[in-house]
Amino acid sequence: MDAKPIIMLACSAGMSTSILVQRMEEAAKKLDCEITVLAISTIEAIHRWQEASILLLGP
Repeated sequence: MDAKPIIMLACSAGMSTSILVQRMEEAAKKLDCEITVLAISTIEAIHRWQEASILLLGP
């Protein structure tokens, strides 16, 4: 069985992406998609980017 895809949203403090994370999780639930969506800081992204299936960068 494949692992759930991980979508990371990185921004300066990891806070401005929280609304987008909520909306992405709601959309995935409606579509019956099993994903993990994380909001992280850009500093954390430097160390964790390899875990991500998709990495989105914000301000």
